[in-house]
Amino acid sequence: MNALALLGLLALGAPPPVADSFGMSPSQFWRSAFGSSPWNALAGDADGDGRADLIAVGPGDDSNIEVSHTDPLGKPNPSGRVHDSIGKGLVACAAGNFIRVPPAKDVLTIFADGTLRLASQGIPDGKLYQRIEEVGKIDPRDIPEAPLKVAVADFDGDFHTDVMLLGKDGRLLLLYNRPLNLKLATSPGNPPRFVAKPLKTTLPGVRQLAAGNFKDVKVGDKGQLAYLDSSGNVWLAAVAKDALAPPRLLGTHSPDDHLVAGRFRGRPFSDILVGRRLYTSGVATDFVDLTELPDTEAAKSDGTWDVADIDGNGKDDLIRHHEGRERWGAQDIYIHFSYDKTDAAKGFLCSANDGLPDFWKMGRVNPGGLDLKALGCKVGHRDVVVEIERFEDVDLGGLQQQMNRVAQYFASIPLKNPDGTTGIAIHFIYPTPWPNKDHNVVMGDFDGHFPRHEHRGIVHTMFAENGGPLVSAINGDRGHFNGHWQEFIHEFGHQLDLAHDGFYGSPSYNSDTGCALYPSLMSYTYSYGLDGSGENVRYSDGARASLVLNEEHLDEILPFPIATVHFLSEGPYRFKIKPGPDGKTTLVDWNWNGIFGEKDVHGDLNYTHGTDPGPLFPVGRATSAPAVALHGDRPILVYAQDGGIVVRTWTGSNRPGEANRWSDELADQSAGVTGDPTVAYIKGITYVVYPTAKGTVLRAVTMEDPRRPLLHEPNLLPRTAGAQPTVLAVDNRLVLLLWRGKALPVDIAYFNLASSGITMGDIHSLALRSEAPVGAVTGSTGGDGTDVWIGRIQGDGPDHGGLTEIVRYRLPDSGSERLISRQWVAGVYARRRMTLLWSPEPGFSPDGRIYLIGSGVAPGGELKEQYITMQVPYADMGGWLIRRYEQPSYRSPSATGACFFHDNILYALRYGNDELHLSFYGNGCTPWPTGDFDDLGHIRDWGLSHSIREIPK
Repeated sequence: MNALALLGLLALGAPPPVADSFGMSPSQFWRSAFGSSPWNALAGDADGDGRADLIAVGPGDDSNIEVSHTDPLGKPNPSGRVHDSIGKGLVACAAGNFIRVPPAKDVLTIFADGTLRLASQGIPDGKLYQRIEEVGKIDPRDIPEAPLKVAVADFDGDFHTDVMLLGKDGRLLLLYNRPLNLKLATSPGNPPRFVAKPLKTTLPGVRQLAAGNFKDVKVGDKGQLAYLDSSGNVWLAAVAKDALAPPRLLGTHSPDDHLVAGRFRGRPFSDILVGRRLYTSGVATDFVDLTELPDTEAAKSDGTWDVADIDGNGKDDLIRHHEGRERWGAQDIYIHFSYDKTDAAKGFLCSANDGLPDFWKMGRVNPGGLDLKALGCKVGHRDVVVEIERFEDVDLGGLQQQMNRVAQYFASIPLKNPDGTTGIAIHFIYPTPWPNKDHNVVMGDFDGHFPRHEHRGIVHTMFAENGGPLVSAINGDRGHFNGHWQEFIHEFGHQLDLAHDGFYGSPSYNSDTGCALYPSLMSYTYSYGLDGSGENVRYSDGARASLVLNEEHLDEILPFPIATVHFLSEGPYRFKIKPGPDGKTTLVDWNWNGIFGEKDVHGDLNYTHGTDPGPLFPVGRATSAPAVALHGDRPILVYAQDGGIVVRTWTGSNRPGEANRWSDELADQSAGVTGDPTVAYIKGITYVVYPTAKGTVLRAVTMEDPRRPLLHEPNLLPRTAGAQPTVLAVDNRLVLLLWRGKALPVDIAYFNLASSGITMGDIHSLALRSEAPVGAVTGSTGGDGTDVWIGRIQGDGPDHGGLTEIVRYRLPDSGSERLISRQWVAGVYARRRMTLLWSPEPGFSPDGRIYLIGSGVAPGGELKEQYITMQVPYADMGGWLIRRYEQPSYRSPSATGACFFHDNILYALRYGNDELHLSFYGNGCTPWPTGDFDDLGHIRDWGLSHSIREIPK
């Protein structure tokens, strides 16, 4: 201990007894990760202003120092690097009064080559930690085995701060502080020099290490080590010459407890904190248990515990560096403030965890010139202060009416406050509006303007602009809206760290909606209406969050009464639901087949703003629509490339991890392809059909090794010139449909697949015309043949699209085709071949269900959005459920390819730049978890405090 520090401590005198005067606050979030592994976390008053700061020393090859200062307003400043490099090979570091007088702390660094360097205040310019000097050199062989534990104290009683190193191997190395003149305090003129003294004592298995003076300070008293061993015993030991004196048992605790030493009560000597127990005199019977501190189990996920006087009240505070695995706050830093019980503010405590410390609300300070007490902020109640910025053309009266609605909603939020009330009080400030003429200046540097600099870390900003953007900083303090209360609550939710999808998301894209079971106005699905009313919009309370869903494995019995999920039956999803027989559950038809209460079904729970086909993986370059099919159980992909024909097969074994594993391109560049290929599989052979200038070509693909498909010789089919072919397998027959333009009927032909070769039968016409090449699929088998569904586009739709009709024919084993039914499909589609799929699903027996995958008519131009449409047994839905694939980039200049695979749909999309991408979840049912989320709990535990976490320096 520095001599000047000792004199100052002696002058403090003895405070009242612990039970009457001392307390430690509940945990206070201070800031997010700083000094987390592999960095080294320290604490001390870096700038000598009386308030301790957080210090981090970088690891390894090029160590540097960063500091997060404590602002006078009781929050951290943003951290910054104060020195770029202090050396390579750092093995340990410590903060202490090595050269400057208290409360200022210097940083000692120890390197693997034995070099000791001290970082202190710069001279003469005073820049922080710019004075770097070598203060010792030790034999590297004396350095204990890493990782090292470090303790700082005056171990020899000469009033100079020493450092003890304890290695993994149990060896102890004492670094004595020996300035040029031992009788004088260290200073720039009397700098420290450290001398290494290996101790004979070893302490293997030590879990925690600290040091201090553990009784009333008298001149000549020595600091002692306090350590927790692997059995949970806490020992105290002083240094006696070249070894430790016999240790004294202080108490027995859990070996998982943390141990630190500090002047928590502001006394001249140190207390010892072990877990929740504070030893006040170094005697086993003198202690107090502090229930506001985490118990052993809760603290297991903490990393470093450090000690420093953050709030400058003369008492050390406990600094906890959390190192858990939580989704939020895994590396947050928490502070427990030591305080005299006459201090109602308890240091810098924010009892409501809303980012507004209690001493602000008490009116002890007016941060940024704002009187929070006068605004109505109350200790123990959650408050938010929002500055509503606007341009001068925004009507203030109307805006205030909308904000009154916001205030009503926040006040109604059922979050219990520490003072026993509920709700969040939102306080609005309306600064002078900005001139419209300054629009570009203001918006050109929005982040630089807002919040106003003097109010940062105190208020949030929401800028109201007529027809302006709707966007906010995530976990931030600024955003835009157009003046409406629902917009405000949504955009302000982002500032409070809420996402659109309840944080479930997808590997393929950032959803704007989230799960249907997430009834939050953060989801675009429910931003302006919930359960049939715009007045019902709100943040989700997470009442359904216990149920985590997988769209590929859904149960249709929800463990919630129907009142809590009734919103599912309203727009926009309009799922069909029924009360469960026990009154405590709800039956839902997730897969739209008319059956309730099924187990392990597929269902798309997120499609109102676009359905998610999963990640799209690039596989090559195509100049035509792709065609996909199953070659047995192996997906095969066919596409044209600059007139050539290309064949590839999937060589992976699991969809999520190996979706992009495809065989090398097997190409015939001389094929002369002039349109889109189609494919069909029969008995070990995939038949590839494509148009050329001379007519339609038929080729076989076989596959003994999935990595090496074999493309057989082409067969030019007679009487097919000028036609666009569609091929399909009907039982074990190959059927060819030929589209020759919108004015002519669609032709049909059958192939004989004899062992001697393939022969094509006569071509004849169906009573069917279409504006585009037709799609077709084989379905159910009747008593006298197999049914085929053909999709055609009729020309009485818009100029750039048409109505789609599904025409069902029965193809007998012999004789003519027979028309069975015709059905119009809801929606308008682009004039391109559609992909039809058929599935024999429960609820649709015996006819099965038809899926249509094709291009929509929006936007204008060649690139079209993509849709999947499927039959549903509900008249109020028009018999069809239409879903658009998500993302603006899901646009194509051609038709798409699709086939069933693993109870899902393999989906192939050609982008406008001719890149070909594939997804394995084309029915919109992905295997990633989804569900409800507790918005309100997240606001309470995270959003309010983290969104205004720092005061700019």
